[in-house]
Amino acid sequence: MNPWTLRTYNGFSLDLEDYYQNLNFDFYSYNNYQVSLSQHQETRGELPSEFVLYFSKQDLFLPLLKTLEKIDDEEILTKANEILSAIKIEINNLDDISKIKPIYGFISEEGSLLIEWIFKDFRIGFNLDHDSKESSWYLVTLPSIGEINASGYLTNVDIPSLVKWLTTFLSSHIL
Repeated sequence: MNPWTLRTYNGFSLDLEDYYQNLNFDFYSYNNYQVSLSQHQETRGELPSEFVLYFSKQDLFLPLLKTLEKIDDEEILTKANEILSAIKIEINNLDDISKIKPIYGFISEEGSLLIEWIFKDFRIGFNLDHDSKESSWYLVTLPSIGEINASGYLTNVDIPSLVKWLTTFLSSHIL
């Protein structure tokens, strides 16, 4: 078997040799990590339809980190980093990340930040507003898994506990 060919459980294969020169890291240093191929056609989302390779747990955060670089509001950045740290702790506790999707960040015209985790049947999100009293979280699912609509404000919420609850839901529905 060609060492540059990646095969998935459903028979899809990708020849990495053609893409190697576009990678900005040492491919061989990542050969012990699980690899996740994800095609971004998720729950009512408008993300690009392309395959993306995630070689480590840390790479799941790259789309969000790129968005955070564009944020100037220190209060939003502080809250985003608190959420991100809690998610990293929970992700690091998972053995299998093969079905975990990347976490995205979107900046609104008003400058608020939406952190969103988009899966086939559900979304988990955090909306961080300039007015911290308006910042919130949500979990929304499709009818196929119960049509759950849970949400709340982030004021006086224990972020690690909330993230643990949300990632427990996540792991019980995708792993």
